[in-house]
Amino acid sequence: MNRLASRCSNDKASGRCDLHTHTTSSDGVYSPRALADLAKRTGLSALAVTDHDTLGGLDEAAEAGRELGVEVVRGVELTSYAGGFGFSSTQARTPRR
Repeated sequence: MNRLASRCSNDKASGRCDLHTHTTSSDGVYSPRALADLAKRTGLSALAVTDHDTLGGLDEAAEAGRELGVEVVRGVELTSYAGGFGFSSTQARTPRR
């Protein structure tokens, strides 16, 4: 079992994870550092930062996670276009702008 799976499957309260979050680097409410801090304060042991179409907040989130003892998983939600429509993991078909 990898380290993340081990931390998230822990039966103790500290084994909770959120594997889909967004920061102010895309459409989230919290900065990467503030999101890691919120994760720590709410008892999460791991957090995946998966902003839309940017890797911009990952380094800041990872650094804050190291300082706070919260594992940060680096991710991204990518938008792709086909036939004039945009697709992402959270939106079905949206017209391309």
